[in-house]
Amino acid sequence: MAARLENVDWSVVISPGTARRHGPELVLDLWRPEAAEAALRTLRQVCALGEYLYPAAAELLPVLVEAAADPAVSVRARLVECVGEIAATAAGVEAEGRVVRPPAMAYLRAGPRPAPAEQARTRRMTGDWSQVWGGAVTGLVALLDDPSWEVRRSAATALAQATGRADEVTALLQRRFEAEKVTAVAERLVDSVGRLADRTGRPADAVAWLRARLTRADEARPDVRLAAVRALRHVLPGHDDPAYARAVTGALLSPGRPFSIRDGGLFDLDASEVCAADALLGGDLPGRLALARALLRHGEPRRRTGGIQAAVMLMADRRAAVPALLPAVAALAGDPLPDNRALALRALAMCGTASRPWADAAAAHLTPDGEPDPRVRTQALWALCRMGDDRGVPVLAERMATPVREKRDGFRDWRPESNQGRWRDLEPNFCEMLAPFAAHHDVLLPALMVKMAARHDRIHYPRVLVRWHRDGAPVVPALVGLLDTGNAVWAAHALAAIDPGPVAAGRERRLRALLGSAEDEGMRRLRGPRDSSSRVRLDPIAYWHLTGDPGPALAILRSGRLFAGQRDEVCAALGPAAAGEADRLRRELPSAAPARVPFLLRTLWRVTGDPGEAVPALLDLSAPYSRRGPAAAENATALMTLAEMAAADPSVAAQASDRLRDALRDPARLGHERTLVIARVLWRAGGRPDEVAPALTFLAASLGEPADRLALFFTRLETLALLAEAAAADPVAVAPALPGLRALADADERPLTHRHWRVPVRRHWRSVEADDVLRAAVQAVLDVARPQ
Repeated sequence: MAARLENVDWSVVISPGTARRHGPELVLDLWRPEAAEAALRTLRQVCALGEYLYPAAAELLPVLVEAAADPAVSVRARLVECVGEIAATAAGVEAEGRVVRPPAMAYLRAGPRPAPAEQARTRRMTGDWSQVWGGAVTGLVALLDDPSWEVRRSAATALAQATGRADEVTALLQRRFEAEKVTAVAERLVDSVGRLADRTGRPADAVAWLRARLTRADEARPDVRLAAVRALRHVLPGHDDPAYARAVTGALLSPGRPFSIRDGGLFDLDASEVCAADALLGGDLPGRLALARALLRHGEPRRRTGGIQAAVMLMADRRAAVPALLPAVAALAGDPLPDNRALALRALAMCGTASRPWADAAAAHLTPDGEPDPRVRTQALWALCRMGDDRGVPVLAERMATPVREKRDGFRDWRPESNQGRWRDLEPNFCEMLAPFAAHHDVLLPALMVKMAARHDRIHYPRVLVRWHRDGAPVVPALVGLLDTGNAVWAAHALAAIDPGPVAAGRERRLRALLGSAEDEGMRRLRGPRDSSSRVRLDPIAYWHLTGDPGPALAILRSGRLFAGQRDEVCAALGPAAAGEADRLRRELPSAAPARVPFLLRTLWRVTGDPGEAVPALLDLSAPYSRRGPAAAENATALMTLAEMAAADPSVAAQASDRLRDALRDPARLGHERTLVIARVLWRAGGRPDEVAPALTFLAASLGEPADRLALFFTRLETLALLAEAAAADPVAVAPALPGLRALADADERPLTHRHWRVPVRRHWRSVEADDVLRAAVQAVLDVARPQ
């Protein structure tokens, strides 16, 4: 080892985060038990970090493999695992053609250019790697017969990267498999054979060997059969085979196989081993249904838990699975195991109105008398509310009336606006539970106000009240009555969201007491609904809407504590009440930053009511965008400002229609939301389906793609509603959109409607609800466009 360490070029062994240079002591620490863990972490970082491969990898890899073979090293298994991870990073670098160079921090410490030795190392790194890795593979092969099963397992995993010697390594892996007694090692051997199969000279031989692992009578290890299915899925992507379902079902039902639910993984199906196994069956719907049914009726409670998880996953994937599996899942709402009761009720909530035949089963678990487990009671309440069953109303009001911190009582306050593409997202929330119960506003309104005050919320709970108002509930008189109580400030903000007009006229003195000073309100618009003494205050804009008195809001403008954009916002909100600001706006226009000009023009129009000054300037600003040339952000903003003005003023619509039509011809550039806004303006102004149908057809083609924001999903529903209006006027104009919509309505596989930051590959708790809403909107278009 000493001789090998002398041959290492230590000038390239650099920590990526600190640019610290290391010497031989870094490797020698592997033989010191108290320092081995830290040395291993550092060695991993200096060789490769994330997707980056560093020159130190070629220098240290032979040393790491030699150290892994020494029984005196306490971290041998992890060291071999580290070698495999470095090799995987190198494979990614080679596949993408990226350059290997020292860490960026080394440049910051040493200057803009690397030292000559480092330049040479960067140039020859790619050529060296195949030779270095080839030598490492030889050492890893020897470790397949190591006495330690952990080392054998790590070696088998690392050899999956030995693509340059795939035939030789595959034969060695298969030979070792025949002698291997430890299941965990056998799984990794099978997996590596599958990963190398398409790099061998005869992939069919590797496939045949893997298939034999599914059917061999002497293969009593169920996890090996699962590993064989995973390997075949890797070699033959998209290929469904009934043998996979038989192997997976047999493995999961094997009496000798331990079965458990991971900690915290009851509702997180991404952490479920059953769902991971179910995913191996791909598009084999009969096989997946058979697996779920077999687990649902199993005698062991934990296997029934896996059955519910598999059924939930399948119902989120396939529309046909709901009628096939929901009755069996609902029956487990009375299971002796609390986990199974909670999960079954969560599945009923997921399926929404389709679960109404089993509402009695959910109601039986609503109170402590019928259900001792609080988590099950929480899921029962969520299920009843999702079904729209009013038996949950009294319990909902009771749960909300106690201001418990979010998540401690099993519910969050409102649905998150993003991050909707994961099973582990916390979905149950009070706002959605309240929404369908407008008829019970008298019972729920006091609890809602308690929550609104406890959470200092002026956005989400008021949206519930807006929906109740639209549904015909007399919430406005009830909120006006609350203006004389301790909830006055929150009732006022809720009324402002509904915007019923000056319903609080005559209560000016009471509401003025809730206003902060002009200075406090200036800061409030920056930092939130409190003044300098941390007392909750009423928004002066809301005060103006409710009383018709713009005085406090105008005081904000004169306070001098608002930024330019905030002054524009307040002026636009006040409209003609801020007409005295018009001259200031005109003075600021010539020297305003380009990005602010469209907002100034919009504000000038709002305060004067005269579009004559703003429209010509906005037409000039939006011209570069409509010509498809290079356009700045303000050009798109000007275009959307024109659309807003055209929607409010027919005279502007006549002047701007040509510009809007021209922009609508390129919906890909506009994006979904802008295209919808412009299409709606043109439709309301002219009522010509031929103008809007091509753009709406383009938008309809993306309905099955995941949306990264909740707002975008609802925008797609608005697109379908507008398309239905156009179809009612002229079915021929929307004919190009109908095949895609018909395919979406008839498909059994649900679309991926939401996603997290990563590319979505699975469905989630929202998939059934989102698909039902989307499918109903699609069907409405098809019904209107159907020939009579």
